[in-house]
Amino acid sequence: MLQEERRQADKSPATNRIGDMALVGANYRGQGRRGDLFKIECYYCHNFGHISHDCPELKAKKQRQDKTAAIAADDGSDSDDAICLVGNSAEINDISKTWLVDCAVSAHMCWMRGWFDDYQTTTGRSLTMGDKGPVATVGVGTVVLNVIVHGNTSRIKLEKVLHVPTMGFNLMSVGMMEERGAEVSLNGGQTIIKMNQKISACGTRKNGLYHLDIAPMSDVAAVASLQLWHERLENVDVAGVKRMIKNKDIDGLKCFSMAVKDVCEPCVYGKAALTPMPNAGGGLLTKRLQLVHSDVGGPMSQLSRGGALYLGTFTDDFSQWTDVVFLQKKSDLLSEFKKWLTNAQLHTGTKIKILRSDKGVEYVSNAFKAFHDETGTTHQTTVSDTPQHNGVAGRLNRVLVEMARTMMQHKDVDQDLWADAIKTAVYTKNRVISRAVPVGKTFFELWTGNKPSVSHMRVFGSTCWVLLHKSHIDGTFGDKAAKGVF
Repeated sequence: MLQEERRQADKSPATNRIGDMALVGANYRGQGRRGDLFKIECYYCHNFGHISHDCPELKAKKQRQDKTAAIAADDGSDSDDAICLVGNSAEINDISKTWLVDCAVSAHMCWMRGWFDDYQTTTGRSLTMGDKGPVATVGVGTVVLNVIVHGNTSRIKLEKVLHVPTMGFNLMSVGMMEERGAEVSLNGGQTIIKMNQKISACGTRKNGLYHLDIAPMSDVAAVASLQLWHERLENVDVAGVKRMIKNKDIDGLKCFSMAVKDVCEPCVYGKAALTPMPNAGGGLLTKRLQLVHSDVGGPMSQLSRGGALYLGTFTDDFSQWTDVVFLQKKSDLLSEFKKWLTNAQLHTGTKIKILRSDKGVEYVSNAFKAFHDETGTTHQTTVSDTPQHNGVAGRLNRVLVEMARTMMQHKDVDQDLWADAIKTAVYTKNRVISRAVPVGKTFFELWTGNKPSVSHMRVFGSTCWVLLHKSHIDGTFGDKAAKGVF
């Protein structure tokens, strides 16, 4: 009979369940014989011999919660630590990309570095994650959220946000918002945040948690300062970035501040050079693959992680589009050139006419000459020991090495990542404007016919946290993210 009462209680509204629990409690008290206690099943621990009101496990849990709440209430200004009382969210789908409104945290918390605007690293600070104990915070800063209110997008700034990369989700502290004078209401499956009697943000309850209504994360992360875009675009000329923003030459280049550093030290260390030689000029080409410039650079001071010592570049003169290959030895160039040429001719629908290079042995070998005869390609060579005459390819190799050196110096990454840095530099170079092509055009657009987008780009060598698949999470309270290098 008691099991049937419990089954009906689980299917009934909350008020009926309370009534059923009272009935069971009355029966329990009225039995009067101790032997009948073992017929009673606890609703909380499901053991027999007591009801939930007398459950020792439930009492112990409440004592732990009361103790932690007392700590949270006593976190005065003398402490740098924060309190975070959250339940297990393993069953909630993809909460890592949203913000949760929470009454049980004493500070705003964010797990992704990309959300931060102003940011400072910190040491020795931690927060208490319920039963998990103290968890280190690595930084603090300001986060600007694009929130959606009644279909319109507006901005809300959160200050003193703690960076907790191992947390795996983001929390807005109701207490912190109230300290700023905000009114926060959680009612009827909706949360409304008011500042100065005006609605500043809204949220919706999903799976028992209140989610802020915000713009997609990709849109938020793409908005950055001019200084950050200078770094994301691998330290290209600041004036060029300004022109691209003003003329909207590429998609995804959203900027909220034009402030930059007076001196960019990575640029000074990486790009110092002599005054360039005057340009001799030349005829303009009208089609892709009419003329391709190539050069080999190296050997580098150490092997790349892929085992390369050299780099080879192929640049289309019309579009200035560049591709780079990495070589273990110079004699590998011919096989890499054949692969590149096949892809380039399929992409453009035209055949190469002229290949221009220096007189390096890798270009004038019998095998290379036989390939030119087979394909009908004209091979032009420059004057020996005069790299200035191989202007396009020679300057390109210098620019790529400078960009890679600057990128690695900026984030102090290992030098065996030089190939990754150069590959990233080529990727960026193809997507920014240059005086070598018509105004408002990029190499990417001239080569593919489409305008490029850079909204997905981040600073090379930055610390990043990768969200782990649930199969790689160590238990219920294991870290949900892993630290890496972007």
